[in-house]
Amino acid sequence: MADAGRCVMSALRAALDDYLSIRRRLGFAMPQDGRMLEGFVEFLDRVGAQRITTELALAWARLPVDVHPFTWRQRLTVARGFARYLATVDPASEVPATDLLPGRRARIAPYVYSEQELAALMGAARQLRPALRAARHETLIGLLAVTGCRPGEALGLDRADVDLDNGGARARRKEQQATAGSAAPKHRRCASGLCQPA
Repeated sequence: MADAGRCVMSALRAALDDYLSIRRRLGFAMPQDGRMLEGFVEFLDRVGAQRITTELALAWARLPVDVHPFTWRQRLTVARGFARYLATVDPASEVPATDLLPGRRARIAPYVYSEQELAALMGAARQLRPALRAARHETLIGLLAVTGCRPGEALGLDRADVDLDNGGARARRKEQQATAGSAAPKHRRCASGLCQPA
């Protein structure tokens, strides 16, 4: 909005800045959601909206054409989080219901490697150069195979997260920047492999 040549921040833009600031102080980085919400507020400002309505949230969520319905649902979910916050400040703001845009992401069935395939992968990793890269990749493959960790969780492990005496590990969720506290079971061979110097 312009006022005598100056750029004036809309109430929705100010509320979004507050919302993102609070969420980030709570440990949520929200890089993608933050960008989506910026686009949502731009849309609301463009149509001259003073508050969020279910109709406007649905219209914004469905803006990208030729996408999977899950994308629309994801966009509406992000807008709903902001709408919930805004409703605490402005009770006239509407919070879209959770069942408005059904859409499921197609899940690909995980491939379970056989012991022979894992041995071949780890053997190939040992051939990498330099030696530190080989050790890193072999250890990562082993951790993924025996813990069920996601790659990001395995890569985020630190020495303090691994209990070699009891064969456990604690995976941290970086997006929440807090310790998740979930113990990942490990095979004894994996723990003994972590003890070996690189």
